Amino acid sequence: MKAKTLRAMLGMWMGCVVGSALGDTVLEIKHADKWTYDAESGTQVLEGNVEVAYEGIQIQAARIRFNTSQGGKNLEQAFAEGAVRVQAEGRTARGEKAEYDFGKDTLRLSGNASVTQGKNVIQAREIQFTRASSAMTAVGGVSGSFAGASGGGEKALTLERAGKWVFDPSRHQHDLTGDPVVVMEDTRISASRILLQMDQEDKTIVRADSEAPVEIVRDDLRASANSATFFPAGDSEESLVLNGNARLYQGANFMSGDEIVFFPKSGDMRGKNVHVTIQVEGETGGMP
Repeated sequence: MKAKTLRAMLGMWMGCVVGSALGDTVLEIKHADKWTYDAESGTQVLEGNVEVAYEGIQIQAARIRFNTSQGGKNLEQAFAEGAVRVQAEGRTARGEKAEYDFGKDTLRLSGNASVTQGKNVIQAREIQFTRASSAMTAVGGVSGSFAGASGGGEKALTLERAGKWVFDPSRHQHDLTGDPVVVMEDTRISASRILLQMDQEDKTIVRADSEAPVEIVRDDLRASANSATFFPAGDSEESLVLNGNARLYQGANFMSGDEIVFFPKSGDMRGKNVHVTIQVEGETGGMP
């Protein structure tokens, strides 16, 4: 047996820092009931209440397999399974399985996956996260909630469902596809795609753009259009802009047109090429 392999094995068994991973970084084995190393394939397997630490990342799982190179010195990938829990930079990620690529610095969770940070949580069948950029993608049965996102304070945005969710921190955008449904400031929006534009700190939504078919519900107000833009209350008054085959229902009253702009707080509205039907004392009247 080569000396460097023997030293790595002794380090593993003693729960000490094990070989180098990338540059001067190291992997620390905090606990494992069983450890197996295959020198030919460069595979290390930890089993039983496994706890490891690497560059600020804490990983717990029933089993973790490491693919290594250069005689076990360099870590390439880690595959964890069984009640996986990953903690890093204020986030807690969970899943039935997890894959970590040390070179790309990416984590992929699968099977009842979730990522929690403070009061914010995202859940999906699969979640992928890149540490360097904080970019995140969730796929399959996506849901979640984001505290303070829809106007600051305790007002939360709730993601009821989406087929796919992509967060691009460089653009400060959340891109929701696959018939997403979100609730923000008592306004429920369903569409084929919803693009949420955040402020520069990624804390508050400044606008939400939706693509057809768009349906919006708020109290007794119902609206539909080919596209819609919702501006939550902020520096300016909260407003809803409907474009293309726009329809707005409130009680027995109805408005349709090419464009409708509605201000929920004041009840004011304006439009282009509109037709209005108003219920007055049990009678219906139409105004072109």
